[in-house]
Amino acid sequence: MKSRRVALVGLGIGRQHAAAYRALAGRFEIAAVCARSEVSARKAANDFGAQHALTNFDDVLQLPNIDIIDLCTPPHLHVEQALAALHTGHHVICEKPVAADVADIDRLAAAEAACGRWLMPIFQYRFGAGLGTLLDLQARGLTGDPLLATVEVHWRRRADYYHVPWRGRIETELGGVLTSQAVHAIDALTCAFGNVRRVAAFAATAINPVEVEDNAVVSLQMCNGALVTISATLGSGAEITRHRFVFRNLVAESNTRPYSNCEGPWTFTSDDVEHATTLRQALAEIEAVRGNFSAAATENKAVNAAVNANEASMLNGYTPPVGFEPQMRAFADALDMEQPPPVTIMDARRSVMLLSAIYDSVRSGEIIELPRLNL
Repeated sequence: MKSRRVALVGLGIGRQHAAAYRALAGRFEIAAVCARSEVSARKAANDFGAQHALTNFDDVLQLPNIDIIDLCTPPHLHVEQALAALHTGHHVICEKPVAADVADIDRLAAAEAACGRWLMPIFQYRFGAGLGTLLDLQARGLTGDPLLATVEVHWRRRADYYHVPWRGRIETELGGVLTSQAVHAIDALTCAFGNVRRVAAFAATAINPVEVEDNAVVSLQMCNGALVTISATLGSGAEITRHRFVFRNLVAESNTRPYSNCEGPWTFTSDDVEHATTLRQALAEIEAVRGNFSAAATENKAVNAAVNANEASMLNGYTPPVGFEPQMRAFADALDMEQPPPVTIMDARRSVMLLSAIYDSVRSGEIIELPRLNL
């Protein structure tokens, strides 16, 4: 296994990326840190054991022996920075949203192909143990057809959140609650339910005096015929994120932790006695392989009640998002095997296409039909 040298650009969410790299010592080395403030860059470089502390992105591009440039910068910078990094021979990891429109995604895909390097978008919720168990059950043929789902992203953002100059502005944040907060929950939805056929959406700016939406509802018809509702707000005094998937053979429901609901425990319920027995056996097998959360806990109401009670302490504060370590480890594995990353530029394209359709529906008041995806 080879260790890759990483240049980390941006120290907001970048600090959590750094924690993942440090947990994967031997697979990654943080060789450089770039931030707007020289003081911040030097302190972070010292904290992370990085050799270089920089304040200019162009200087990052010129560093020798850097394998990966990790972009944790404001969204409006992503496309041009990613293009520059690819063209200078680097793999790229990029926070969401990678771009505002499909045309820019296609520019990045073309650069990726021309340069022989990979761009991996960050969609860390895909690697949560709860969602992973659902996908395993699907692969085993135990869920049946998808029928209906509900997704709730009910968080709180007050005025101080928008003191960061690029937040709350369409030009720099590229979108509001749907793009910046709900995007991972929406991605998790499409992982389980597939591609979207039609969109109808309403959105408003109701919580804070900003340019972007902070309150939204979305209705989706999936290509497989399933129906979905999404509600997203930044005005909820009790923060939760929840996925509830109704399949023909079972119901899957996440926990409600606002920033880590795709982790366990999840509940999986079947009302058919024979199928429930098969389901229990499958969950036990998955638990034995994953070891990430207890399949028994998914059926234990007392355990679930205790988990819900423990969440009360999180509702008024910030809890860490799903960790980045699983996605970074999977990327290292892919690079070792000279295979595409676990999340690709085409995954970002699918996400951007859906968000664009949602915003088109908000602006026009019409139902928007998405093109058939051939990704």
